[in-house]
Amino acid sequence: MSDHKTIPMKKLLITLSFLPLTAMAQDVTQTDDIQPKQYNNEIGISTGLAPVVFDGHSFLDIWLTSRLTYLHNFKKTQVGLVVEGGELEWSSGNIYIGAVLNQKIPLGKTYFYIGGSAGYYHSGQIFEEDWFGNTYQERGYAVGLQAGYVLPLGNRFLFTTEVGIRSTQYWFENYNRVDWNAWGVNHVEWIRFIDSDFSISLPATMGIRYRF
Repeated sequence: MSDHKTIPMKKLLITLSFLPLTAMAQDVTQTDDIQPKQYNNEIGISTGLAPVVFDGHSFLDIWLTSRLTYLHNFKKTQVGLVVEGGELEWSSGNIYIGAVLNQKIPLGKTYFYIGGSAGYYHSGQIFEEDWFGNTYQERGYAVGLQAGYVLPLGNRFLFTTEVGIRSTQYWFENYNRVDWNAWGVNHVEWIRFIDSDFSISLPATMGIRYRF
């Protein structure tokens, strides 16, 4: 009698033990069938260094740089805008506003990218002495290449790091010294003109992006 009741009870316990596993398998299957939401926009802030390997002032300056980036994602590319500010001891700072075009290289949930940028450059006061010991400003344009890596930290937040190379062409006021003699008296005259130069920098930054 007891054996007759025990066998169905064992079958019931075995059946009940499989129910959570079955439910879990169904949940995983349903989750896999749900397509993750696509976020087409990314906005981020990052900071780092931008060594200037050559310019009209010296052959090595280490700029501190901060960057605000907006990107719109397509299937294999992304386009956007970048606003970047730099700071150095002998300058009150500079700003760069540019357009960005990147090619995305997916790697699982992460992706690499490589692309180019071009935009407007403007400096504040450059505290290097000209012929009169005055400060001056620089204005121009910059073009460059960049490559980076993006790692998701969840559904919305991303970690990003980027390196690049940028060439900046700029113009500023300068003076030519003209010495001349009149009636036996030596004179010095300073003629103002617009001078130009260029620099090459290697910006490297890391930061956080938010996608929406």
